[in-house]
Order: sequence, then C-alpha cells, then structure tokens
Amino acid sequence: LYSTPRLVLLLCVGYVASRACSAVAFVCFPLAKNTGLAYLFSDNAQKDAVRVVSIVLLALCAAAALLIHPAAGAVFILLAAGWIFWFRRLCIRQFGGVTGDLAGYSLCTLELISLAVAALGTLLP
Repeated sequence: LYSTPRLVLLLCVGYVASRACSAVAFVCFPLAKNTGLAYLFSDNAQKDAVRVVSIVLLALCAAAALLIHPAAGAVFILLAAGWIFWFRRLCIRQFGGVTGDLAGYSLCTLELISLAVAALGTLLP
C-alpha cells in the first residue's frame, strides 16, 4: 500500500463509507428489537436527515473512490453494495432486523473489504 499512496487514500474513503453504511442500517433497516443501543440511536435520530446525509456521503465516497483509483474504486463499490444487500437480508431472515452488534459486524466487514481492495488494488491497472 505504501508504494501506491492513492490506495491508502482509497482505504480512508472506504472507512468513511463503512460508517455511513452503519448509519443507513440504523435508519433504513428494520430493528430486531425495541431495546438496546440500535433502538436508542434509531429512535432518537432524525431519520430523514440521517438518511439523506448518509446517502449523500455514500455517493461522495463512491465518486471519490472512482476518482482515486477507477478500477479498485469500482471493485470496492460493487463489493460494498453486494455486502450491504446481503447483510440486510441476513439481518431480517436470521434476526428479524438489525441490532447494534450486527451493525458493528457490518462496519468491521466493510472495513476489511476496504483493506482487501486497497491491498489488491496494486494488482489492478
């Protein structure tokens, strides 16, 4: 990664995107239960504002990823989008909705995807 500084920047964009995805999960996905931190954060949030800001932030992260490294950025966007759709399905089917622990799991997984894409980005044109 250190030999290609723009991939380090792509990694940073991925970390920002992972946090925006967690915010989207709290305000867009159904919650598994009416207690816990996920419920507390979701219930007290201005959901429309959080939804709009998070989606705009994700769009900016996608644009930045494509500008930083078009090939690796496209791979990251596709993998992250696929992960989020699969994660939503997993949460609803297995747990009845998202919880704070599941959102943390998703965040860590997206960060790992970011790291893997950045590391393997040295192999892409």
